[in-house]
Amino acid sequence: MHKKKALPVLFAVMFLVMVGFGIIIPVMPFYAEEIGATPTQLGLLMAIYSFMQLLFAPMWGRVSDKIGRKPVIMIGIFGLALSFFLLAISSTLWMLFAARVIGGFFSSANMPTVMAYVADITSDEDRGKGMGIIGASIGLGFIFGPAIGGIFSQNNLSVPFYLAGSLSIITFFFVLFVLKESLTAEQRNNQLRQKTPLRKALQGPVAILFVLQWFVSLSLAGLEATFAYFAYEKAQLESVELGYIFMIMGLAGALVQGGLVGRLTKKFGEGSVIQLGIIISAIGFA
Repeated sequence: MHKKKALPVLFAVMFLVMVGFGIIIPVMPFYAEEIGATPTQLGLLMAIYSFMQLLFAPMWGRVSDKIGRKPVIMIGIFGLALSFFLLAISSTLWMLFAARVIGGFFSSANMPTVMAYVADITSDEDRGKGMGIIGASIGLGFIFGPAIGGIFSQNNLSVPFYLAGSLSIITFFFVLFVLKESLTAEQRNNQLRQKTPLRKALQGPVAILFVLQWFVSLSLAGLEATFAYFAYEKAQLESVELGYIFMIMGLAGALVQGGLVGRLTKKFGEGSVIQLGIIISAIGFA
């Protein structure tokens, strides 16, 4: 596959993955509550997924360096599909937790491997643009996913999980037949020899960025875990309305990532844009 053709394929892959992920966001709180989960247990259901990603994303990155990007992306998507189907048939709380553990473990293979694929096929000058395209696909996935999940949850709360699982299976076969490997085994070995050790990479400004990103992710994860209960208590919003709210959030994020960030960064610099983003985010939460 020509390198220029690979980016649209990766865009489609991440879009489909995030649509599948987004489908369950407005439904999960009501589904877990129906099974008997308390708000605290729902928070733990959200947390265990992210915790598994934290633990295993670096591992999948190393595996993709050794065996190639395509097989790792496929493993991640297939595992994600499995977790969605397990969620759909869950009838007890431990089944929900098992599905979330499996989903977190396998889904952690997707993002770092896709980003590594982009790095493989882009030059230093085009890398930012390539990463931006993937970021836009994630934003678009978050626009359509929650809306679809909300709409299809009206009669049966398990339907969105079957839908998300089916979409993941379609994405798996799309990757299998359309995506080509980014590097040869020899090129991967050369990259491994030239890699900077993680301890050296996490020094100076990069370490500060990791801490910043951790706080941003923490605030967003807290929102996802509790917003359904908050919205229901304040305005009796159900999964359908919640899906539309998350869709609006995704649309705002896609517009900012796709258009505003690049222009503002060129004009004011990265540091100022990061500070502005944090201030606006704080206002939004308040």
